Amino acid sequence: MKKFLLFIFIFALPVNAQMISGNVEYQIEKDRKIAIFSDGSKGVMYNNTPLIIKYYNSDADLIYIETKTQEQYPHKAFKYTPDGELVNVSLRISEKESFIYNLKGKLIGHWVGDNCYNQNGQVVMTRKTMK
Repeated sequence: MKKFLLFIFIFALPVNAQMISGNVEYQIEKDRKIAIFSDGSKGVMYNNTPLIIKYYNSDADLIYIETKTQEQYPHKAFKYTPDGELVNVSLRISEKESFIYNLKGKLIGHWVGDNCYNQNGQVVMTRKTMK
């Protein structure tokens, strides 16, 4: 008898629903900052984990994870592969300027604004930041 009543309750009672329609705007950038680089890769920093930046290639594969020592400038950042191998170390002077060094201490990049320069002053990469 209980099964019969459950069947009636689920399938026989009328169901009312209302469809809501209209223009919906969804911005994924509200909870994160995204940097798009000239090589097609992207860097993503979520607002709830501001000390971690994840980098993805153009196929959306995770290629690096970067950890910052603090949010305030200046600070250091360490970039690792997904397997945990240290790739480089950077010194962030401000939001607009940072120096990137390989593991032997050689300068490999100097970001000023949206341009990254090599040790000869040539632009080797650019980025566009969305907040």
